[in-house]
Formats: sequence, C-alpha cells, structure tokens
Amino acid sequence: MSNTIDPNDIHSAADTWSGFIYQGKVALYHVLKLLVEDYDNSIDLFLQLDSLEDFAIVNEDISRIVSLHQVKAMKSRRYSEYNEAFQKLEIRLNDYPSERGAFFHLANPNERTNFEIKAIHPTIDIYEYNTGNYHCSLNEIDGLIDNYILAFLALNHPERNNLDYRQIVRNCLEDIIVSQVIGIHAINHNPDGLTIEEGAYYLPIPFTSFLQILNNDQIDRLADSSYFLNST
Repeated sequence: MSNTIDPNDIHSAADTWSGFIYQGKVALYHVLKLLVEDYDNSIDLFLQLDSLEDFAIVNEDISRIVSLHQVKAMKSRRYSEYNEAFQKLEIRLNDYPSERGAFFHLANPNERTNFEIKAIHPTIDIYEYNTGNYHCSLNEIDGLIDNYILAFLALNHPERNNLDYRQIVRNCLEDIIVSQVIGIHAINHNPDGLTIEEGAYYLPIPFTSFLQILNNDQIDRLADSSYFLNST
C-alpha cells in the first residue's frame, strides 16, 4: 500500500522545540563569554531562564538585573517580522531596567543593518558574537560554544584541552540547562510546588555550576551510561 499521507497536513512543533534548544545554547554561549572575558565580575552571577526574558543575567536574589536577552531562531531576514519583538523587548527593559541593557539575538542576518535597527530601537542592542557578526546560525552555535570552552581550558587546564574532552564538557554544560528546565517542571508537579512562572523566576542557575564542570575533570563521565544517552 502506498503512503498517501501528506506530511504538510500534519502539524509539527519541531521548530518551536529547536528554538528552545537554541535559546539554551545561546544562553550557555553568553555565560561562557562572561567567564572567559570578564571572570572576576562574573563568578557571582546567575543565569535565569525564560522569565524576565528568554534569558537574563542576575544576581543571587534577583535584586540586580545585569542584562536581558531575547533570542530569535527565525528563518526570516525581514525586519518587519521582528519589529513587534523589538518593541516588546523595549517595554521589558523599561519595566525591568538592567545594568548592561537589553540584547536581541538573531540566528540569521537581518535585511537592516545593526545601525539601522539601533536608530529605530535605541535602547536595544543587536548581540555581537565573537565572529564579529550580529547573528549566529543554528549550525554555528555549537562551534562558538566550543571556542570558549577551548579558551577556558587553554588558560586554566591545558592538559585537558583536546577535541574529545571539549565535547564531553559541552554536553555536561548543556545538561545543566536542560536539567534545570526539567527540574522546574518537576517542582510544579509537586502538590504544593511552585508555579512554572515562580520556578523560572526564583531558581536561576549559579555561574559556579558551570565553573564546576569547567574546572573539575569530567573524564569519569565516560564510564557512566547516562553520559552516552545525553551526548550528541
């Protein structure tokens, strides 16, 4: 019997799912950027996921917002497709002022230049990656994360700085973010648990959690089957 199903007639949330994964990877990239380039001012910070914004950098009791970040993994390069999101981020920054401002992360280059967008939305910055680009594709983000892992290990643990070990470290770092999101969901399922909104707001990830992975030898994870289940 021939297959008569048209896949275009079936809804898929693959793009949304991928968007959340990409959002977490971009957040990890930014955390690593801070730890490599501004270590002394970053070790006491926290990563808050999907609350004040797609992600935010805050202090322990969230009384000090360092920066707000909105992430868009959209395929479109048309400015009009993003205008509403820019406006919402401007409102969010006004409602929740942050020390370093608000950043908009693009997966694809926009038809308008960074300077043109800045002229329209002066309080918003298009995030600049260490490639010098104001965008980072879904295919590029893993490589950019690896570059910061390489930089950290080269400076602090050069004896471990090889391709295989960096892959282990990246998987472990990404697992911190995935586990946190699942943990917030699990708490919500408890009879007297926090709401999803409360969990996302009150349970940010300390940067020290990422530093533990970066500084401690992760080679023992090779003997753990759970690592292979989570590796890519």
